Amino acid sequence: MPPKKQVVEEKILLGRPGNNLKSGIVGLANVGKSTLFQAITKCNLGNPANFPYATIDPEEARVIVPDDRYDWLCEKYNPKSRVPANLTVYDIAGLTRGASTGAGLGNAFLSHIRAVDAIFQVVRCFDDAEIIHVEGDVNPTRDLEIISDELRLKDIEFTEKALENQKKKTRSGGKGLEHKKAMEEQATMEKILQHLKDGNEVRKGNWGPKEVEVINPLFLLTAKPVVYLVNLSEKDFIRKKNKYLPKVAEWVKEHAQGDPIIPISVSFEERLTRYETEAESKEEQKNVGAESALPKIVLQMRKVLNLGSFFTTGTDEVRQWTIRNGTKAPQAAGVIHTDFEKTFIQALVYNFTTLKELGSEAEVKAKGKVMTKGKDYVVEDGDILLIKAGAAKAVRPRSSTKGPLDLDDTPLNDPLSPKTAATEEKTQQRPISGQRSPAAPPSPAPPVKTTVTKDFGFLLRPEIYHSINPVNIPVAFRNSSKQPPADASLEDLLAKGHFRAAAIAAVQELTATGGPERPRVDPADHQRIFSLLYTRLACLTLIDATPIAAQEVRALEDLNAGVYIDETTGEHLVPWELRVLNVRLQALGFSDPRRSVMSYHDLAREAREQISKATIRHDNSARELWKARLTDLGINVTGALIEMDDLAGAARHLSTLKDRGDGKMALSRALLWLHLGDTEAARRSVQDSGEDGKHAERVITALCQMADGEYDAALQSWQDLKGEFADEMVGVNLAVCLLYTGKLTEARSVFEDMVNTGYSSHTLLFNLSTTYELCTERNRNLKLGLVEKVADLDETPRGWEKNNADFKL
Repeated sequence: MPPKKQVVEEKILLGRPGNNLKSGIVGLANVGKSTLFQAITKCNLGNPANFPYATIDPEEARVIVPDDRYDWLCEKYNPKSRVPANLTVYDIAGLTRGASTGAGLGNAFLSHIRAVDAIFQVVRCFDDAEIIHVEGDVNPTRDLEIISDELRLKDIEFTEKALENQKKKTRSGGKGLEHKKAMEEQATMEKILQHLKDGNEVRKGNWGPKEVEVINPLFLLTAKPVVYLVNLSEKDFIRKKNKYLPKVAEWVKEHAQGDPIIPISVSFEERLTRYETEAESKEEQKNVGAESALPKIVLQMRKVLNLGSFFTTGTDEVRQWTIRNGTKAPQAAGVIHTDFEKTFIQALVYNFTTLKELGSEAEVKAKGKVMTKGKDYVVEDGDILLIKAGAAKAVRPRSSTKGPLDLDDTPLNDPLSPKTAATEEKTQQRPISGQRSPAAPPSPAPPVKTTVTKDFGFLLRPEIYHSINPVNIPVAFRNSSKQPPADASLEDLLAKGHFRAAAIAAVQELTATGGPERPRVDPADHQRIFSLLYTRLACLTLIDATPIAAQEVRALEDLNAGVYIDETTGEHLVPWELRVLNVRLQALGFSDPRRSVMSYHDLAREAREQISKATIRHDNSARELWKARLTDLGINVTGALIEMDDLAGAARHLSTLKDRGDGKMALSRALLWLHLGDTEAARRSVQDSGEDGKHAERVITALCQMADGEYDAALQSWQDLKGEFADEMVGVNLAVCLLYTGKLTEARSVFEDMVNTGYSSHTLLFNLSTTYELCTERNRNLKLGLVEKVADLDETPRGWEKNNADFKL
């Protein structure tokens, strides 16, 4: 009988799982962090300055990983596309003594460190009377003690809060496995707390696999790997001699044995960046007899994060993919595309060293060096992979072969089909224009509750979500007292229009990275998960970060999959608002606008079925709800056609949609015809809109007059409308019309009056900034004054924080 195959237990590593790991440049204020960040990332982000707290919000950038293997492959294949491996690096504001208690914005800065996966601590080891030291003098070992103590004290605070919450769970008693597990977790937390209070750092502890599973969700600061970057003067770096360096090495040996130390001169690295070419930089390094330390730092980032890479090669593309060491073949395939992980069959594998040794793929195959590996194969650093995967299968079939385009009495008809004559009930008149609230109004339909527990933990993985860089937010907003506290509730953030903060808070709750104030969401609580996900994606769209939303929404994959359906009732578990938003974002994410049209039609089919069901059970409120949704889907299809540049098709489609009596559809048709340049068609679209559409008719008339160059008539039309309606859209068009008639001062006055009244839309601010440019060449001061004024406005659900593009900065 053959011996049993030994099962190798997978080692659980300290830190966040995943491949999208981040490194943070950390240290006291004024030690060279931001200058190093600019040098290593080759960008102008960050704010190097000779005073503390020049950096407030963390800056983020990508750094390319130097790898001779990748360079050799690119030279061999000469591909059309070359994609090297890269790492994410953060420039984090300087800490100070007492940061753990909130000194010097310490709580915020420590929370930024908590979001990274490795700490690269810059230690000042040079004397320069011109550069201020926050402690008064240069003393590297003291600085090391300060940072170490502040991180450890903050971890004690985190652990005490987590332990307090854990004790609430165990006080209820019980004898089941869940209670036993909770007691074991509590014991581990008590052990961690004592370890910290004894003056030790978590990463230096001896922890078992189960204990590591408790440590990782706490995101403790001292659990992260640390690399010490000793910042020398350029003179000391070149001569490889420094009076402080032995003391630093002695301190690390005593307090953090095994942690790497890399000598570096930030001033030398900054000087090298001034050379226009890499060849000139290399020549200077050769002349002074010292090499840049930046490649060594980048490679150390990969090492401490336990990252490796594999390659895909060919004449079309050579790409280096980053994975965690120990990743198996299916998960590595999932890095290329999530579908490959699910449908993985096998991988054809050979290593880079084999290819380089033999010279060609043909020779590798001839020598029998290409291996066929299955799901248990652990990908090695330097492997070249060819993934074989099956076709993804549709889990849920289409519910009907007869779509909404074949049905009567629906606003979503085919442009080529005859118009329906059915009338619609009138709804309450809406204002000409209005601001949308960031959060979708609560749906009249109750949320679906499923009797079967489903695990949506795959949506809670931190690597799905991207960081939001505040670099485009004006300083007046970033430093405003109106910025919300870190523990503000999601509801308060939305109510006050803090969309960026709300997007961050939603992810913190989804991924359990926000501390005790944002506890981990239950993977089975689909209502909360989808609510947070909708908030995240909607807020990203509202802050003009739609490309990020389009990437993150891909985690949902196919919303027709069985996991999203209640097996008992057949109802969809995902809220309607999220499903509609998902359609457009998925189309953008996959660069396939046509898929959105078909997806909208699938949703329309479902809406039509719901209308029929509501009619049978005489549920008028549900019937009207689904009819309104169907109408909105018709408009969404038009929008999708416009994004496909099929303007003529969009116009034909919009002409088939029925007006519900509020003038909205007529106004939409007229605006599209204006976009196409047909003012006569625009006028015809609203001339029969009736009493409820008379305001739309007047607005379109004024816009058509502007389009036809009749500015005096248009000006009178806008002035008449402004006298009747306090509406931002009317005011903006009035001011623009004044600009076209040469009345620059009056136009500026109208714009500024609207800002003083509390309006602050992108259109208003952009046009006012343009007006300032027309008024004077010294317009920047006027724009900055406008920024200050808007930042002082009251917070509203319409959105408070703006970005530089709003002010043309």
